[in-house]
Amino acid sequence: MADDDLASVSVWLAQLKEGDEDAVQKVWERYFVRLLGLARRTLASAPQAARDEEDVAQSAFKSFYVRARAGQFPKLDDRDDLWKVLMTIALRKSFRNRKKDRGQVASDPQLLAAELAAESPEPETSAFV
Repeated sequence: MADDDLASVSVWLAQLKEGDEDAVQKVWERYFVRLLGLARRTLASAPQAARDEEDVAQSAFKSFYVRARAGQFPKLDDRDDLWKVLMTIALRKSFRNRKKDRGQVASDPQLLAAELAAESPEPETSAFV
């Protein structure tokens, strides 16, 4: 990735926080496929009823956007921060989706974090829980 691309994500984040719809679209285009892939890997072993990777990815992105606009991510300055936030939201939504399908919605954040770490399909995903 070129330096201009790295800088542009930081610029988009600043613009997104201000409600710039073009910045939202650019972040969506850059990260949605990656987020969808993460949801797909996370839900791969889930029962068919719990597997809706696209819904999870869309919901995660929407949650991110709403919370970013509300200023709930004080450390959201670059592409690394952005991916950590998107990944954490998507993983939590994926695992809640699986629990909900089994009739066991997790309400204990420590339990959820332990499950995320234990069930995570890749080492990179457990590092951000």
